[in-house]
Amino acid sequence: MSGTHYAVVLEDDKTLANALLKVVASLGYEVDVAGTIERARQLVAARGPAIMLVDVTLPDGDGLEFMAELQASLRMNFVVITGDSSQQVAVKCIRAKAFDLLPKPIGLEDLRRTVTRAIKAHERSVLDGELTTSETVFRVDLSTIGVGDSDASETLRKQIRQAASGGNDAVVIMGDSGCEKNAVAEAIHLQARRAGRLIMVNCAAEVDDSAVSRFFGREEDDHQRGHVGYLEQADGGTLVLDDVTALPALLQSQLLLFLDEGHFRRMGGTTAVSAKVAVAAIARSDPRKALEAGDLRRDFHDRLTKFTINVPTLADRSGDLLAIAEHLLRESNERNGTVKELSDTARQAIVSHSWPGNVRELKNVLHRAALESDASTRLDIRGLDDLEATSASDAPISDFVGKTFWQVEKELLYATLDHNNGDKETTARMLGISLKTLYNRLHAYS
Repeated sequence: MSGTHYAVVLEDDKTLANALLKVVASLGYEVDVAGTIERARQLVAARGPAIMLVDVTLPDGDGLEFMAELQASLRMNFVVITGDSSQQVAVKCIRAKAFDLLPKPIGLEDLRRTVTRAIKAHERSVLDGELTTSETVFRVDLSTIGVGDSDASETLRKQIRQAASGGNDAVVIMGDSGCEKNAVAEAIHLQARRAGRLIMVNCAAEVDDSAVSRFFGREEDDHQRGHVGYLEQADGGTLVLDDVTALPALLQSQLLLFLDEGHFRRMGGTTAVSAKVAVAAIARSDPRKALEAGDLRRDFHDRLTKFTINVPTLADRSGDLLAIAEHLLRESNERNGTVKELSDTARQAIVSHSWPGNVRELKNVLHRAALESDASTRLDIRGLDDLEATSASDAPISDFVGKTFWQVEKELLYATLDHNNGDKETTARMLGISLKTLYNRLHAYS
C-alpha cells in the first residue's frame, strides 16, 4: 500500500542517511533508510513511497538508473543527492525527470523546502489522477480558475485548453493586477500534461551580464564550472517569462531564434543542444506600449502574441463572486481547522463591491473578516466601499509572523512592483531605495 506521507532515503553513508532521516521525519513523514538499491527495491515493493531521496553512487549500482526503473511503473517524486555537481550529472537528472537535485553538502533548509515541495507536488498529482513531474519556483494557487460558470470563467478555461493543445508553443497572458496570471500559466502547463518541469523566470531580474548563461547554460572549461540553463531545465515542459516586457533585447533575439529553430548553444559551447519548450509569457504592462517604447522587439512580440489570454477581472466574473468567495473560505477553513461561513450581510457586501484588486483583494478581505470574527462562525464584511484596491502588501501583519526578514522583504517588493504594474522606477521610489538596489534585489531573489 502506498503512503502519501512516506519517504525512502537511499543513501549508503550512514551518518548522512541518519541526518536525512531526522530532517524528513521532523516534517511529519514516515521514513525508511536503504543503504543499497536492493534494500530500496524491497521497501518500495512493500510500501510505495511518495518521494525518494536517491544518492547517485551506490554500492550495488547507479541511483539514476534505479530511478528510471521505478519511474516506469510507480507514482513518486525523486530528489537526487550527489557529491558530483558537474554539468553532466545535472543534465542526467533533468533528462531522468528528477524533481530536484541537492548537491552535497546539503543545507538543512534547502532539504526541508525541497522535500515539502516534492510531497505537495505528489499530493496534487494524485488528486489529478495522474503523476506529473512538474514543479513551480514559487507556489501559485489554481483555486479560482475552476470555479464558476459565467461566460468569462468558461471562456478562460476554454482558452487554457486551447493554449495547452499541441499546436501552441507560445502564449501571452495579460490581465489586471490580482487576477492570478501566474496561476493561469501553471494551469496551461498542467492541462498540457507536459512531462517536463515548469520553470518560472522573473524577467525584471535578468538584466545583468550573466543573464544569457542563466537562460542558455554554460559549458565547463578550465576556468569556469559549467551549469544548466533555464531552457534545458524546462525541456519537455514550460518556461514562464514573468514580466516579459522587462526582458533585455539581446535575450529577446536569442529566445526568438530558439523558438524558431528548437535548438541553441550553451555559452562557450560549439554543439547545438535541442530542447522542446513551451513558453508562457506574462505581461504586467501592455505589450503594445512596450513595443511602441522600443522595450519589445517587433519580431519577438509577433512570435509570442499569436495566442493571447486576457485573464478576466472579478468584475467580469460578477456572476461567480459568491461561488469564488465560498470556495476561498472553504480552503481557509480546511487550512485553519475552522468552520466559518458568510453571513447574509457579507454576501450582500461581496456582490455589491467592484473588487478593483480582484482575487487578491477578495482573499485579503476574507482573511481580515475571519480574524475579526474571533470565535463566531459567521463572517461579516462591512465598509468595502471605503477601501482602495487592496494589494498583497496590505495583508494583516499576522501573515508575516514566522517568516524571515528576507521573505518579508521579498513579498513586499514583489507586491509593490505588482501594485505599480511593473513600473520599477515608481516601485523604487515608493520603497525608498535606488533603482540599482531594486534590480540587485530582484536578481538575488531569482
